[in-house]
Amino acid sequence: MAEEERRLTIGRVRLVENPVLFRAAFAKYDDYSLVGWSEAKHDRRGKTGDITKLSENDTVEVEFDDGERYEFPDEAIGTQLTRWQTIDTRRHFAFRELRSLVERMNNEEDVDAFDLLALDPWPADNPLVGNHMRACVCAIVQLLVPMAMGASLLYRIVLPEEHTGPPAWKNLCDVRESWTGDRLTVKLINKFVASMLALYTYQFLNTRVYLWKMKPTYRLLKKNLSFAVMVRPVWSAIGVITNAVALMACGLVSIIVIYSSETPIDTVLNSLALYFIVDIDDLLVDKYDYDRLKSAMTRILEASRADRDMQIATELPNKFRWLLMSVSKLLIVVKLVVLLSPVYIVTCKGLGFEPSTRLKM
Repeated sequence: MAEEERRLTIGRVRLVENPVLFRAAFAKYDDYSLVGWSEAKHDRRGKTGDITKLSENDTVEVEFDDGERYEFPDEAIGTQLTRWQTIDTRRHFAFRELRSLVERMNNEEDVDAFDLLALDPWPADNPLVGNHMRACVCAIVQLLVPMAMGASLLYRIVLPEEHTGPPAWKNLCDVRESWTGDRLTVKLINKFVASMLALYTYQFLNTRVYLWKMKPTYRLLKKNLSFAVMVRPVWSAIGVITNAVALMACGLVSIIVIYSSETPIDTVLNSLALYFIVDIDDLLVDKYDYDRLKSAMTRILEASRADRDMQIATELPNKFRWLLMSVSKLLIVVKLVVLLSPVYIVTCKGLGFEPSTRLKM
């Protein structure tokens, strides 16, 4: 059947509701194929959705209001409610991300202090209170604290107490000291625990990077867009980039922390402090913040679903997308460094950092 002769077009549709007729619509398709019948599709009988793609084999892709998409035969579509000439792909993409953001608000998850400031239509007049203050504190803590911690530890390792003369760079990896001398058993236990914690740090970092890339604000920024509803979209972009820099800094500093800690307990406790820095922008958002915004965002979502001319996304300056792509590539390098760090730890770590007794030049 030629596409112009089909009764269906891109637009809003309602599926067949009668269970017998709905099941019969799949008769010529294998149940295990992409277009075949399934319990999940059967539960959609009588539901409304949007046809987003027409296929040449008389099948359509329907996206429902909850974001789920399925392939259906033409016969499973009962009524064409509205017809569209084309799909605005950018608006369609932005609508899906807006729906994802509302779902996250309803679940009270993964909306951070930067998003709240960007979305807040009632900002405080004083920039030192409210969401302004929270976002600024998060930016300072996530950008500066890991770097300061790493620099301080490096300084104390290469310039231990009572040390005079040039920096003792050998302290960063003294293979002979780490594999010989007194308390060798303790050193071996330290190596094992520290290397396992380094692998856990890699897993933690990998998971956090995945969650970071799943954020609606990240996916929009990747296309140089932000939600039109955001009063201060720049703060949302700053938040996405700041989160990435914090992940990179904490990943690298964790190697120094693990190497310099004297005991397994010190290693675990010091690493927990770094994980707190990564999560601080999420921890500063409470239930009241979600309740205050999610009802308004739900109304905006429903309005954008009803009005196809309503603007959902706006363009951002190109510099933000360039920064995002840059930090994304650097994150790949940092993940690789953290993954290989157990080799360095097993080779070089001894009893840990003891300022008064470390090797002197």
